[in-house]
Amino acid sequence: MKKLIAIILKTLLSFRISSFIFCLILRICMRKKHAGLLRKKICIYSSCFGGYDEFIAPCKQSIPCDNLFFTDKGVEPAPDNVSVIVSSTIYGDPRHDAKYYKLCPHLIPELEDYDITIWIDSSGSIHSHYFLEMLLMCTSGPVSMRSHPDRSSILSESLYSQQMLKYSSFDLLSQAESYILKGIIDDHLWHCAMIIRNKSDSSSKFNDVWWREMAFSLQDQISAPFAEFVTGVAITPIPKFMNLFGTMSYNTSHRNHEYRSG
Repeated sequence: MKKLIAIILKTLLSFRISSFIFCLILRICMRKKHAGLLRKKICIYSSCFGGYDEFIAPCKQSIPCDNLFFTDKGVEPAPDNVSVIVSSTIYGDPRHDAKYYKLCPHLIPELEDYDITIWIDSSGSIHSHYFLEMLLMCTSGPVSMRSHPDRSSILSESLYSQQMLKYSSFDLLSQAESYILKGIIDDHLWHCAMIIRNKSDSSSKFNDVWWREMAFSLQDQISAPFAEFVTGVAITPIPKFMNLFGTMSYNTSHRNHEYRSG
């Protein structure tokens, strides 16, 4: 009997069961919003150029959505539930190419018809069928992101990121300091591995300013607060309790080569 109770408790506490129960509660308490989502055209998308990440197809979601993956190479074996769009290079640099798709969904023909787009870093892996429903039921506004789990300022982010080889050609500290001199309050940092955008003039304006800052560096977590400041488009934080359900994760263990040795 004790073993049976232990198994039942373990199952109930697993993220699949808990996220399902939580979604049921949200559907009951927020019926109008849930009904509205079912009428929206929604897309989860990622991009990867230069074979930087191994793409993992997301599992089927509890609300209708499309899955798009932009890359310069095909994906083998081709996933059944993902439209793989092979594109030629735009800027001649894999990271710059991938960043364009990340920051400018309003300029990409394949994405222009969607009411809501959810960018997921290509290292991300979605584990739950209820990931998307939970995410959209608990967020609002033109743009939503997670707060950074480790740092809370663009100055600290610039110092941390400057250790990476991929940013060695950029002066990240000067970039961050220039934003502070222009008037931003450096008290928050966004984790830009997941971005929810509701299609609107506000989100497009935010995208345009954010993309413009790539001329200084490709470290978009430093420039996101500046785009927020310039446009007046307040980024809505994705609730921290979403982390408790374990609905997705990121594989960053292969990225040790990004750091300088010695």
